[in-house]
Amino acid sequence: MVGSPLYLLASIDAVRPVFTIVTGIALLVSVWRLSQIADLWTARTLVGGAVLLGFGYIIALPLREAAAAGHFLTDHASAAGWQAARGFALNGGWLLFGLGMALHAGLIRISISPRIHGTLVSNRLKIRPRT
Repeated sequence: MVGSPLYLLASIDAVRPVFTIVTGIALLVSVWRLSQIADLWTARTLVGGAVLLGFGYIIALPLREAAAAGHFLTDHASAAGWQAARGFALNGGWLLFGLGMALHAGLIRISISPRIHGTLVSNRLKIRPRT
């Protein structure tokens, strides 16, 4: 019964890419909802970090798992390029996401001029009540 398809589908190697994809999607949805009530630059930082993390978790990590299993990416240059993209996406994503969370929690304060090119810019997103 070792070679049955059910055993292969339930293995850790088969579930790991699915877990990273679900994690990336859940992170994107959570941050998108949080950014609706955050300040302007806090929301931008959070969403920027979540997009980088989403790319890393949804695309780069499952691609690395598939390449490690020998399914594709036999070219060493493209494998190294994807490894660099994964490293940049995950490290930069966690950096931006952490900075956004610190801004949201009030641990870091930034002061931005309320006037840009002579027009008043609000630092809060307008939230309309549900009707």
